[in-house]
Amino acid sequence: MSTARISFGARTARVEDPALLTGKGRFIDNIALPGTLSAVFVRSPHAHATINSIDTRAARAAPGVHAVFTLDDLMPHLSSERTPLGQSVREIVGLASRGLRENITPFVLVRDEVCYVGDPIAVVVAESRPAAEDAAQRVEIAFESLPAVADLRAAIAPDAPPVHRRVASNILAEYTIAYGDCERAFAQAAHQLTLSLKQHRGCAHPIEGRGVVASHDPFERRTTVWTSTQSPHEIRMALVELLGLDDEELRIITPDVGGGFGAKYLIYPEEVVVPLAARLLGRPVKWVEDRREHFLTSIQERDQEWELEIALDSQAMILGVRGTLLNDQGAYTPQGMNVSYNSATALPGPYKVPNYSLRVIAVETNKVPTMPVRGAGYPQGTFAIERLLDAAAAHIGLDRAEIRRRNLIPAAAMPYTTPMKTRAGTPVRYDSGDFPECQAMVLEAIDYDGFAARKAAALREGRYIGIGIANGTKGTGRGPFETGIVRIGRSGRITVSTGAAAMGQGTATMLAQIAADEFNVAPADIKVIAGDTAHVPMGHGGFASRQAVNAGNSVHIAAKGVREITFRVAAELLGTPAKDLELDGGLVRVRGGNVSIKLGDIAREAAGIPGYALPKGLEPGQPGLEQTAHFMPTGLAYSNASHAVEVEVDPATGAVRILRYVVVSDCGRQINPMIVEGQITGGVVHGIGNALFERMVYDRTAQPVSTNFADYLLPSATELPPIELISHVSPSPLNPLGVKGVGECGVIPATAAIISAIEHALDAFGVHITETPIDPARILELLNSVSSAPTARIARPCSTSGQASAAASPPRSARS
Repeated sequence: MSTARISFGARTARVEDPALLTGKGRFIDNIALPGTLSAVFVRSPHAHATINSIDTRAARAAPGVHAVFTLDDLMPHLSSERTPLGQSVREIVGLASRGLRENITPFVLVRDEVCYVGDPIAVVVAESRPAAEDAAQRVEIAFESLPAVADLRAAIAPDAPPVHRRVASNILAEYTIAYGDCERAFAQAAHQLTLSLKQHRGCAHPIEGRGVVASHDPFERRTTVWTSTQSPHEIRMALVELLGLDDEELRIITPDVGGGFGAKYLIYPEEVVVPLAARLLGRPVKWVEDRREHFLTSIQERDQEWELEIALDSQAMILGVRGTLLNDQGAYTPQGMNVSYNSATALPGPYKVPNYSLRVIAVETNKVPTMPVRGAGYPQGTFAIERLLDAAAAHIGLDRAEIRRRNLIPAAAMPYTTPMKTRAGTPVRYDSGDFPECQAMVLEAIDYDGFAARKAAALREGRYIGIGIANGTKGTGRGPFETGIVRIGRSGRITVSTGAAAMGQGTATMLAQIAADEFNVAPADIKVIAGDTAHVPMGHGGFASRQAVNAGNSVHIAAKGVREITFRVAAELLGTPAKDLELDGGLVRVRGGNVSIKLGDIAREAAGIPGYALPKGLEPGQPGLEQTAHFMPTGLAYSNASHAVEVEVDPATGAVRILRYVVVSDCGRQINPMIVEGQITGGVVHGIGNALFERMVYDRTAQPVSTNFADYLLPSATELPPIELISHVSPSPLNPLGVKGVGECGVIPATAAIISAIEHALDAFGVHITETPIDPARILELLNSVSSAPTARIARPCSTSGQASAAASPPRSARS
């Protein structure tokens, strides 16, 4: 009798790692086709300017140059001068109903008006990158500078200069997310507070930037594009539209990808220009982004400014929240209102908010376009509600954990349907979870009850420590589907193919573990092909923490189908009932005996022998051991997390040190706990960066200031404490595996918890923090703004309260 191998739920070593750890990874810059030319883009140095002329003659004459293309050169081969809007027709119609105008996406190349620093104007293609870079310097462009807009509020002022000279208003769209009766709620409130928040612009910064290699085969009449993307099928769809090709004339391959974090979930101008250049020149063409280009041209996320009010009853129960959100779209809109809409609908989070009204204004500026980065607007909505709850606790004199406990949606209410809709028009419906229990677990793990004594002891030593907590939810597994194809080939090898896109998060391991259990083999025995349109005709790629839910369940369904067919065919070939068979290491055996047949032999029989009938047991009209599944979720599977963090703040320098960080996370059933922990830890680190380090600065003329890692800071190992992880498992009832997504969940509450802890550490000084990120210089500014004492003397507190519950005084805008 065989021994059953159980891979699902095991801490299995990643099947991707041997190649990556031995230098055998195949990233975009490792693709070296014979005769490859290098592309370099000529970009705007101005935030806003007209182009009066482009002279490429000197560049074309430079050594090694094969071509210099402008938009006029490419337009005979393009259906549009702009990239397509990355939304479904239904969503575009919905956006139009919110006032979204046409022609808002980036240009393939700019012809006559640049609208941010880095806007691509021309491309030089040469024998080598140095030759292309030298020639790019010879492209002469006559600019006429125009006023630029860098600030959100300045952009909507009556006298603001236009971001685009042909568009009268800088307001791209305006809409309201609302339910209930806020007017009545606020009229009946025992407590009301107002709060202004600002969340600054940041970047994705995967360790590998973007890049494209394209080659055209005139004999096959097919162009192959390798691109470091999260969405190969979306790239193909856009190129089909722009180049006027059929799906079969394009193959998009995702090689190993060194991270994405949202910055690679769209089609960029470079992904249009490079394939077209390869087709026109008849040579492979490569472009690889350098880090400065990533700062200047890859999408970013935020800025956001919030004006909020919260109403509570005498028992500190939320009655309503209302306000306004300003969201910076940047100069173009590649994918609609994703960030602002997600932020607006994420604000209630895991709390009962019976009345809600948020006016959202999407504003254009002369800066890099914004789109979802890891978390996709959810961290911003979470920061808003968590800051409101901290302020309310301080105002009422209630413990910060207690005000949250009272307002958390109870487990007994699950599934819990809110009156809001997702971007796709489906209800925001929490399918499962126990939010109060997760908060209780994190409070116990960090010894919340004992913190008052720790704080008092630290104060006696002249140290200022604080504790912060935050809760968050994240809708995962966004549809409409993902493809999973499972096949046993004539060699006996089991192959899984999927439209899911791997970008370093262990996709191959996850899918291999799911399939391995059905065939009783090791995950390493499963070959996984992800992100190749030649193997999978339809797919949607990696975004919105969706791949375990969609691809995982598709592979699970397909693998079960192949297993059943395999047993039926083997039963006929062996003359044994299927119920008496078992799978073991590439064989189908008769239980209790020594009779077996190889999977490869079964596959050959199932594929058919010329002139003979197919064996019984196959699906009608479906020869071979292969099944395709497209799992279609009926709703989002909501993950949730509770974070608690202890920090120490030095009032003399503003320096912040994280002492402890505890996470309780619920992402449903875990396929591989080791990968889950890695994803959560990575999300927390991203959140630490958002809270304390990452700031994409532009000056008043919209010139980028932080364009390298000396100016734009990322958290490193020396700034990070051990992240303590605890799991709470609430299986999702919405899919067969009971899984939820985890890739973004670690980042959602992180910033809110850290800022809460810093404010609590400084409660003796009456400091209130309403912004992210917060750096030492800003902390000193806040300290000096509430104290007449010089910085050197500021170490003397205004009070010695050791309570862990609230700041020393409520915001001035609070009233009862």
